[in-house]
Amino acid sequence: MADPRLVAVVTDLMDVVNRITSGSIYSVWSSLDDLSDEAAEAAVAEVVPIVRGAQRQVAAITANYVSRVTGLDFGAPQVGELIPEATWNRSPIGQARRLFNEGNKVVVALDTAARRAAQVHSGDVLRARNDAATALSAGTEAVRPLRWAKVPSPSACTWCRSVATKLYYRPDGLPVHLHDRCGLDAVTPAQAGQYANGATMFGSGEWRSRVKSADLRDAQRAMAATAAELAAQANRAMLSQAA
Repeated sequence: MADPRLVAVVTDLMDVVNRITSGSIYSVWSSLDDLSDEAAEAAVAEVVPIVRGAQRQVAAITANYVSRVTGLDFGAPQVGELIPEATWNRSPIGQARRLFNEGNKVVVALDTAARRAAQVHSGDVLRARNDAATALSAGTEAVRPLRWAKVPSPSACTWCRSVATKLYYRPDGLPVHLHDRCGLDAVTPAQAGQYANGATMFGSGEWRSRVKSADLRDAQRAMAATAAELAAQANRAMLSQAA
């Protein structure tokens, strides 16, 4: 794994972003004046920029992390940001209305719906982090390849601790669950032996001691191309859900 101190700092930063984002989303939805469409649309208009900002933050943190691990200078890659049309933006108002119709008070219905909204949007932030890491990893593959492992949080479930014993080719293929707060670790070929499947994950890939300017340019292009592809996939998925 990368320097444990670096991994710990990055994991903590990601957790701070997630906690602040979740708290802000909860605050928006739990403080609605009523359950009208107008109140819901006002909430969505406030929540979407919050989530988009968090998505950009985690992409930037991930780029800085990969740059430090590989010694290559990468800026934050493009990520597919949440769009207002995504159907899950409005799921809180539907849940709140159902709870109210079942006899719950408005404040109770909104509290429950707001908590669920915070969890759902944590998935948007997590996806952006993994897409950014995948794009960056695609860029470094030819010169300083990385594989990826999960870093269990202190409160991680048994399942998360189990999958953390293996390496994965791409961060966007790493097993996660809703409201997952585990970290992400960039693993080099020299460190692969610490993992159950490490012997087969790199093949002949080795780190180059020196990377030429042309190689770095190619790495930047590969990163940008993968980032654009993943962002397009995310946007198609959101638009498909909205259709």
